Amino acid sequence: MKLNYINFPHIGFKVNDQGEEQEVRKEAENAFSDEINGKLEHYGALAVKYHRFREKVGLMPLAPDQKVL
Repeated sequence: MKLNYINFPHIGFKVNDQGEEQEVRKEAENAFSDEINGKLEHYGALAVKYHRFREKVGLMPLAPDQKVL
């Protein structure tokens, strides 16, 4: 997993209810923390799905591997 940390505030723009653009500013540490938390949640969900799949599906060795066993 590759994450970039840039030590500058992240500035974005968001349209409010009145239709006006507002500046949204995040400090570098908070933006990095949000990015790493999102990636960890994503990979954690994939790991849970994989483990559930492994529980439901039994592994059958291929023919050459059966001879070895």
